[in-house]
Amino acid sequence: MNLQVNSRSKERTVLIEKTITFYAKYLGINKADVNLFVFPCKSMRTKEKRLGCINNSPWGLILSIDNKLHVHRLISVLAHEMIHIYQYITIGKMSHSESFEKWNDVFLEYGMEIKDYDEL
Repeated sequence: MNLQVNSRSKERTVLIEKTITFYAKYLGINKADVNLFVFPCKSMRTKEKRLGCINNSPWGLILSIDNKLHVHRLISVLAHEMIHIYQYITIGKMSHSESFEKWNDVFLEYGMEIKDYDEL
């Protein structure tokens, strides 16, 4: 996985890079032939009523994430979006189906609820 994070804050960039790298290894997709571009977005929560989303582009996957998230919520939302990336790489589509719920159950074992952040 080729990762590029576009954030103004160096500390936030490092946190996002390390978190995504960890999740990619945990999910077994770290060696996938995919480009992932991460863009923190201003007012995503208020304008789009979501905290993060994945879109496909000709250059790769684009992960947009609300730029005002506190660290714990950021890590949780990144886990949620990484499950969608796992789905895209392994089954070719992203949804909150059984494959999502399977990983949600795994993350719950570690005390992290990966809920549907599209429903605020």
